[in-house]
Amino acid sequence: MFRKQGFPFDADTYLNIYETCNVGCKFCKFNQRARFPIKNEIDFEMYSNLRVLVSYKTEPLPFADNSHTRWVVENLHEHGASVLFLSRFPKKVLNILDVFNEEDIVGVSISEDLKNDFESIKEFLIASRKNGVKTWLSIEPVETFEFAEFVLNEFKDFADFLRVGKLDNVFDNSTQWQQIKQKLDKKFTQKNIFIKNCY
Repeated sequence: MFRKQGFPFDADTYLNIYETCNVGCKFCKFNQRARFPIKNEIDFEMYSNLRVLVSYKTEPLPFADNSHTRWVVENLHEHGASVLFLSRFPKKVLNILDVFNEEDIVGVSISEDLKNDFESIKEFLIASRKNGVKTWLSIEPVETFEFAEFVLNEFKDFADFLRVGKLDNVFDNSTQWQQIKQKLDKKFTQKNIFIKNCY
C-alpha cells in the first residue's frame, strides 16, 4: 500500500517505468540523474484490478515523445487497473490526457524553486474536469507562506485535491514551518486542501 500524509487517494502498489530520471530536481530524495533506459518488459498481470502509482521514483513524462508512458497506462487499463499519476510537466500531461479515465487520479507538481507554467496547469485542470478525470496538485517544496497562498488561491476551485508540503532540509521540525502551516490552515479551510505537518 502506497500512502502519503493526508492524501485521500491510496495506491495499492507502484510501477517505475523508467530506470532513472532526467529532470534532476535538487531536492529529490532519490537523487537520480543519469541515463534513463526504458522498462519494456512489464508483467501487467501483476497489476490487475489494482490502483497503481506510475513512476514513483522518476518523472513519468521525461521525453518529448511519451508514447511509452501512454503504452503503460493503456496496458494497465486493459488489465482493470486504475492509475495514480504525478508529473512536473502540465503541457505533457495535456498531450496524453485522453489516455486517462474516470477511475484515475492525475496530478501536477508545483515547486517554489522551479519555473511553473501556471497557465498550462489551469488548462490541464479544466480539461481534466471536462473529461471526468480526478485531479490533484502537489505543492512542494514550499519555502514561503506567500507562494503557497498564491497557488492555493489560484487553483483551489479547479483541483479535486491540493497538498502543500515543506522543503525538508530547510524546515525540518522547525517552528518556521509550523507558523506557515498555521497561517495556511487558518485561511484555507476547504476539505480538498491539506497542509503537511513538520514530520
